[in-house]
Amino acid sequence: MMRRILAFIIVASVCSILNIQAQESEKKHEVSFGVGSLANSQILDLVTDLTETTMTAGYVSYDNEKFSIPLSVEYFYHINPLVGVGGIAVYSHGKRDMFYGNELQGRMKTNYYTFIPAVKFNWLRKKNWGLYSKAGLGVSVRNQKWNWYDGSHTNDSDTDVILNFQGTPIGVECGNQYYWGFLELGMGEQGIVCAGIRFKL
Repeated sequence: MMRRILAFIIVASVCSILNIQAQESEKKHEVSFGVGSLANSQILDLVTDLTETTMTAGYVSYDNEKFSIPLSVEYFYHINPLVGVGGIAVYSHGKRDMFYGNELQGRMKTNYYTFIPAVKFNWLRKKNWGLYSKAGLGVSVRNQKWNWYDGSHTNDSDTDVILNFQGTPIGVECGNQYYWGFLELGMGEQGIVCAGIRFKL
């Protein structure tokens, strides 16, 4: 009986040591660079333009809309193998022509600078791939500039702060000890689809 107890204690001790070593070898820091499509800011601009056109019965309208892909940088610190905390920074911009009564009046340019504190949940972590989700709530600094062509208006700009978010129910990552690629599906300022490269340290 004593031998069985002693053997159990030895096995349990070895497993504990191996588990501690495995946890110590876990990469706690990760930095990611990503590109996405159809960010919140783009949707907001399109809805705003449509609303203004509707409210003015078509007198004010916009055309030749061009939007950049959202560029994002994110950092997470893993407090344990399951949960990471950090933040996401995203930049995007757009521009479009402004029409009053079907006459071209000028061009509007909009820049979005977004900062989102976020949390990441690693549902599955294998040696070379994993599954995760992430969510965050933050703000976007929106800067709008108007360039009027006829000289009757003063070229001016406006800056405001709006609420923004990122929700990613599913993300897939694969790689080696330090370098990983990822693909995410979700909704938010990083876009409905976001892909990029990740470094784990």
